[in-house]
This record gives sequence, C-alpha cells and structure tokens, in this order.
Amino acid sequence: MPIRNFKRFVSEAVSNIFKNGLMSIASLFITVACLFILGVFLVVTINLNYISKQVADQCQIQVYITREASNTGQIQNISNQIKTIEGISDIEFKRGEDTFAEFKAGLSEEERASYNGLPDNVIDDSFKITLHDISEAGAISERISTISGVSRVENRQDMINIVYSITNAVRHVSVWIILIFMFISVFIISNTIKLALYARRKEINIMKYVGATDSFIRWPFMIEGMLVGIAGAIIAYFIVQSCYSAGVAALNSTPTMSLLTLRAFGEIWHMILIPFVLVGVLIGAIGSALSIRKYLKV
Repeated sequence: MPIRNFKRFVSEAVSNIFKNGLMSIASLFITVACLFILGVFLVVTINLNYISKQVADQCQIQVYITREASNTGQIQNISNQIKTIEGISDIEFKRGEDTFAEFKAGLSEEERASYNGLPDNVIDDSFKITLHDISEAGAISERISTISGVSRVENRQDMINIVYSITNAVRHVSVWIILIFMFISVFIISNTIKLALYARRKEINIMKYVGATDSFIRWPFMIEGMLVGIAGAIIAYFIVQSCYSAGVAALNSTPTMSLLTLRAFGEIWHMILIPFVLVGVLIGAIGSALSIRKYLKV
C-alpha cells in the first residue's frame, strides 16, 4: 500500500469516526467492555496459575513421628526408610520444639499469650519432605504412613486440586464470555460502519464504475474499525491496570493473603496489552469487513 494512499485512508477513517460520533462512541464503549471482561479473566487466570505454583512449591509432605519413636531413637531408621521411596528430592528433620517456636514467632504478643503454659514439645517431631512431582503426593503419603513410628502424614494435595479445578473452570467460562462480547462488539462496529457506507453509497458506486478497486474503497472503513478497536484496547488497558493495582493493594493487606502473593502488574502488563491490541484490531477489522461487503457488489 503506497504511503500516500495510507495517509488518505487514515485521514478518511478518522473523519468517519467523528461524523458518526454517537455510534462511534457506542462501538468504543462495547469494545472497552469486551476487552475489560477479557482483562479480568486474563489477570484471574494468570494469578491462579501463579498461586497454583506457589501452593505446589509450598506443598511439602509433613510426616509426624510418634513420641515413642522419638524417645527410643528411631528417627534415623524412619528417615532411611523414607529415602528409599522414589519421587523424593529432599528430606529435612525438625524437632517439635523448633516448629512450635517458629509458629509462636509469627504471632502477635496477644496471640502468643494464649499459648503460655503449654509445653515446648506440644508438637511432635516431624520430617519435611520435598517431592520431584507434587502430583505424586497422595501415593507417596500412603506409602510413608505404613512406616512404623509414623503417626500421621499431611499434604495439601486437596488444596492444589481445588486451585487447578478453579483455574480450568475460569478458562472455560472466560472463552465463552469473551466470544459473546466479541460478537456483540463486531455487531456494533459493523452497524457503525454501515451508517458511513449508507451515506456514501452513491459515491462508492461511482468509484466502482470508474475503476476503483475493492481494496481502495475498503481500506478507509477497515482502518476506521481498527482505530476504534485500538482506542478501546488502550482505554480498557488503563482501566484494568487501575482496578488491578487497587485490588492487589487491598488483598495484600488482608491476613488471608499473607502466605500467597499476586503478581505485580509490571510483571504481566505485556500479557494484557498485547492481547488487548490484537483483539481490538481483530474486532474492528471483522466488523468493517462484514459491513462493507454488501456495498462492494455493484
């Protein structure tokens, strides 16, 4: 496409946007809404995947030893039996007194006061076991629980399964919601372009009769739709950025999020902006292409 023609196409596209101000605003609004919904599901999915990884990394099997085994010196024997199990990458022994001390260190003075008077060995000795593959936690836990001297085995496999289930559900729901909003956006943008086309239908027919190519007629309207899509992408991006930053700040201040963190927007901005621009341009281009097809048939 020659630069001279490109400048003309862009100029004409911008002019059409302002001529059809009300419909252009409607197109822009629905595009922003579509992309905002897309952004919400993108940041939710990104952070669910991030949280899943955090949970998986923290999900080390905790193996508690009976008091009798600790008192009779069976710790090393239990450790040797655990090491023979495939899938274990690391094993660390921890005294119950140390575990209890670390637990109390994370409490406020008022909360610590409620534990005064309890013996230091209120928590059993334990092994903290790291696995190569966290999906094997269930099977390995069952094998460890059969070892003599083991009182109980704890793992967070159920939590990981819940997070994975939520992540998959969000992915499936987001696909359908995004498709619905994209369809609505294409419909609105298509009608906006049709208004401009209807007002210039005679001019388009004359241009066709004097030999203007379809692409020469089509490009200004295609660019108009894409400009609306890009403008919607930029607006939606900054809305999502503001909402996300405010939401992360609020969640990080709650005690329930103290163990898990969300990704900073600076780490994921490209995962939002690039899809926004691509989807915005796609919506505008498809809407324009559908609306102009009828008027190119002379």
